[in-house]
Amino acid sequence: MKNKILWIISVIPLVITLFVLRFLPDEIPAHYDFEGNIDRWGSKYEELIFPIIILVMALFWQLFVWHFDKKAKNAKNEKETLEAKSNKNIILLAAICEAVIFGIMHFVFMYSACKEATGDMTKSAFDSFMIINVLFGLMFIIIGNYLPRAKQNGIVGLRTGKTMNDEEVWKKANRFAGKLFIIAGIVTVVESLLIGGITSTMIMVGILIVVAIVSSVYVSRV
Repeated sequence: MKNKILWIISVIPLVITLFVLRFLPDEIPAHYDFEGNIDRWGSKYEELIFPIIILVMALFWQLFVWHFDKKAKNAKNEKETLEAKSNKNIILLAAICEAVIFGIMHFVFMYSACKEATGDMTKSAFDSFMIINVLFGLMFIIIGNYLPRAKQNGIVGLRTGKTMNDEEVWKKANRFAGKLFIIAGIVTVVESLLIGGITSTMIMVGILIVVAIVSSVYVSRV
């Protein structure tokens, strides 16, 4: 069922964009500088690029789903079967969240481009950095909630030599990293709403670097 939801959500942006294209101006803003000024205009058909990327990403996630399906089928015992199915569900959840977030981003940017083109504007109608960062912050929160449920594997979770060789270390490390991701997501959402612009993106990147460093230090001491 989740597999069908992923593809439905991933296809919707392309279907809606194909319908909306006839109503868009022939030329729309296609690129902005760091201050939100329009620095390139392009064909309205460039709006198809993002929906196609969403579909490609869905296929990318689907490959991992097939991997865990195969792993569950070839499992030697019930424990391995349950672990493979659990990781498959987490992959599907992450894929669905990504498709939803990218879909929202696409619709906001398409509406913004239409508004800017019809209004003969020279600057972005919305703070795109703020919108993107808030959405990514929400995704960090979702990831943080589900990261502790990931079973030991080479694709999903906090993977180091130590966590891959010790199941107990894996559990502790991913529970810890999950909490950090939730905190990082909350901080990212708040700072993006308060600050916005490219500055909020730089702060978000800094937060992720801190999460990576702190998680690595924690694993080394477990």
